[in-house]
Amino acid sequence: MCALATRLRTLSRHLAEVEMRLHIQTEQVAQALAEQSVRAAQVLPASTRQLGELQSRVQAAAQLAEEVLASLRLRERGEDEVATEDAGDGQEPSTSTIIAEVAALD
Repeated sequence: MCALATRLRTLSRHLAEVEMRLHIQTEQVAQALAEQSVRAAQVLPASTRQLGELQSRVQAAAQLAEEVLASLRLRERGEDEVATEDAGDGQEPSTSTIIAEVAALD
């Protein structure tokens, strides 16, 4: 009976140590999560602001591309009305070539 009581006390002490370690680790995890949560809360507004700025830049670039494409199309229409006697003389590329290249970017 005495051996059983000794085993139970040893087991009880071991379980108490395991419980204490588990409690300490739980506190450490909770602290780490709290710190990460604070950092995330601090970073989120700046990230949201940067995302808005990037969206504005993308919209501006898309608008500019549309304007350039429209301008090139108008230029091409104007060139179509005028006879091109100098075609293929090594000068700047034709508007239709430029439009095809810009359209390929879409």
